[in-house]
Amino acid sequence: MNRRHYLGLVSSGALTITGGCLSASRRIGDELRKDQEKLEESDINHSIDGSGNLKIDYPTPTTHADIFQNGEKVTTIQTELTSFEIPLPSCSGEKSQVEPGDITIKLVNEKNTIGEYSWEYDPQLEVPTFEISSVNTYDPLGYPQESTPVFTVNHIGEGATCIESVQISNPQTEIDTADGEKTPVMRTGTFDATEKSDLNPYEATFGTDWGVSSNSPSKVAIDGLFTYDATKEGNSPPVETNEIEQTFDMTINTVTGRQHTTEVQVLMTNGIVESDVEVHPWTHRFSTVRLLNTT
Repeated sequence: MNRRHYLGLVSSGALTITGGCLSASRRIGDELRKDQEKLEESDINHSIDGSGNLKIDYPTPTTHADIFQNGEKVTTIQTELTSFEIPLPSCSGEKSQVEPGDITIKLVNEKNTIGEYSWEYDPQLEVPTFEISSVNTYDPLGYPQESTPVFTVNHIGEGATCIESVQISNPQTEIDTADGEKTPVMRTGTFDATEKSDLNPYEATFGTDWGVSSNSPSKVAIDGLFTYDATKEGNSPPVETNEIEQTFDMTINTVTGRQHTTEVQVLMTNGIVESDVEVHPWTHRFSTVRLLNTT
């Protein structure tokens, strides 16, 4: 083998080895970049924004996010930033792609999944207390403040929801009326949030008055709940009674289809007073109503 041919072979081999090293280095570098881009679940955070939507924050930009429920993809959200919102069932009536249950969020950059986050959407409400509206300055229309409770509604679950209606039912105590019938000396029935009724928002967490989220409590008033109208057909004035303990159910219906029922116990005391207004939606009420317990 002559020297020129030998050097040619060595030179060719060196180039081949160098090319191989460059190729391997590129592959290793690609893997390192992929590893650096991968997000742990602890890198991803969630919160409820001012509109009652689920906000997802993370440190690495993505192109989109795939949202799954019950193992099926329900929607894809274009991102291109380091945060985005997932609309939850809201007060606006707009349809949401998610419902209560386990939600899996896959963060995608181009075609690579760089992170995954699981969250349980579990809206749960409780009614721990109420105040009579004369205490917190809420002014009901056509009814005395002393007959109007302002209920505190807490969100004790995960996420946010919206109140559609409140149903008052099952009063346990009734007193006699002048014609021998019975009355609980309070109103019952369904008070709708979307139509004109005597259900009114006093303080809301977000959105269009009826939103309830885990960030802070909301308050709703039922105007003149603790009143009775003796002028309605079939009614007559209640007999004089100094006080009764009353127990009733308060059921909150929400946009997710869930119902949340609280048993409320009150003391109605200091005798029955009659309205002195000629035109009014009520005729009688107990002078004082005080909360005893909610369960």
